[in-house]
Amino acid sequence: MDRVEKIISYVAVGFTALLAIFYIPRLLHDTTLYDSTNPVHHQCVKPFLLVGALCEHTYTSHPSTWWPQFILLVLLALVAWYFSFRKKRVGVIFTSALIGLSLGLKAGYPFLFLSGWLVLRAYRLQKYGSATFAGTSKIARERAASKRAARAGTAKDAAPAPPVRKTPNASKRYTPRETRGRK
Repeated sequence: MDRVEKIISYVAVGFTALLAIFYIPRLLHDTTLYDSTNPVHHQCVKPFLLVGALCEHTYTSHPSTWWPQFILLVLLALVAWYFSFRKKRVGVIFTSALIGLSLGLKAGYPFLFLSGWLVLRAYRLQKYGSATFAGTSKIARERAASKRAARAGTAKDAAPAPPVRKTPNASKRYTPRETRGRK
């Protein structure tokens, strides 16, 4: 991992820790939550009550409801920090994808984007030797030009076809004998 990837990974780890900190008030006491939905024909389903133009449902959640996700976020943040510190790109990709999937659609997008961005940079680094967009496009243009030049040269020269290799002899140990036709 280069310096930019490491800094962005540390920012993602900090953001994960910040999200885990926001769970602490819910871990200390019961939390009142509100759900709302649109009514169907001015009626609400069983637990919801019609309040104005919306159906609302108020319920209380116990702190034990929030502990699993809090522990998961803290553990994944620690693992992502470890991989960032050790400059292990695959570990950061995997843990950021897990963080993104565990947070859901709204808060998880930055982590899924980070893992995709790191995969793209790893691919560019492996294929072109450079992870930057400018470096990869320059190398790709050079490779395309050399292929075009080679193709134009081979069409004019008409190089001979490579020689056909002789097939190996049959092994006496493993190859069954050929059966002859009927007598």
